[in-house]
Amino acid sequence: MSPFFIVGSITALVAGAAQSSIGFGFSMIMAPCIMLVLEPVAVVPTILLVDVLNCILVTLRYRRHVHIRMVIPLTIGGMIGFAAGIQVLTRANPDTMRLLVGALVLVFTVVLWSGWRRPVRESLWLTLPVGMASGFAGGTTSMSGPPVVLFMANQGHHQDIFRANLIAYFSLIEIYGIANLWWEGALNRGIVVNATILLPAMLLGTALGFWLGPRIPEKAFRNLIFLLLLIIGTVLVANSLAS
Repeated sequence: MSPFFIVGSITALVAGAAQSSIGFGFSMIMAPCIMLVLEPVAVVPTILLVDVLNCILVTLRYRRHVHIRMVIPLTIGGMIGFAAGIQVLTRANPDTMRLLVGALVLVFTVVLWSGWRRPVRESLWLTLPVGMASGFAGGTTSMSGPPVVLFMANQGHHQDIFRANLIAYFSLIEIYGIANLWWEGALNRGIVVNATILLPAMLLGTALGFWLGPRIPEKAFRNLIFLLLLIIGTVLVANSLAS
């Protein structure tokens, strides 16, 4: 068996279980691991093709908890912000952007984990800018999750609502991203084959996450969210400083 099959399958299983149980973390787990056995240029499209199926399955599983009036403005804002982020990326120092985003994630995570909350009314004029911030972070750093995760954590939603709306948003954004990759000719046969190889392990992990998710106590669920956010923020800051 090839190193890609072994490393990729184990990682896809863990990432699928993590995301279907708490709502995010797939790319964070997958990217650094498969970069060890796959060309960097193929990492993002491979992850997108695998992750989008996980997102769709999780969205269908928790569809009755999806709030369309929240997800659609987030997605529209995400698309706008992503396009702006790409433009900034071509002009700004990417390490500086990663440092800024990572530092903000760390600060807000510590504040929220300390128990401070200020839930706000989820109107169009709020969810649209949150989506734009998320898309902008994705365009400049390839990690669009933290802004929208922090927003939903601040709102204090039940874990089913948190997971359902976050994953529904990721589903739409990733479909948009895949369409862009296809349009740019970045989806070749090798990438599709690699993604197909990882699908069985991802599906098994997703099923495991479906079993595990409802069994995670609410407090432990919140702690897992904040722990992952701390790891994301730390990785962004460390990578930017190392570069």
